[in-house]
Amino acid sequence: MGKLLGWVLVGLLVWVVWRFMVISKRRAERARGGESAGEASGGDASPSSQGGRRDTPVTDKTPEMMMQCVVCGVHLPATEALFSGGRVFCSEAHRKQGAPEQADASVRRDGS
Repeated sequence: MGKLLGWVLVGLLVWVVWRFMVISKRRAERARGGESAGEASGGDASPSSQGGRRDTPVTDKTPEMMMQCVVCGVHLPATEALFSGGRVFCSEAHRKQGAPEQADASVRRDGS
């Protein structure tokens, strides 16, 4: 029974070392940013050609500020939002509709 437990522990240790090596290799690839990987392989820097998979997709886009429509509350990128009267809308229909509950509240405050 002691030998079996010893072999199980050796196997577990080998697996842990192997996982550590795989994870550190992925971190090194991410740190490089993939800039040399695309050039060295002739532009084919897909995850399958690198022998692994990517945990997160790589995009050229930078993060955008998200805005919330005052009518329906949907969140959308600032580049796709419509602005009118200092308010944010998700579509032309919502811009025309406006935000009646907020407009009424501002009228009540001003009228008081």
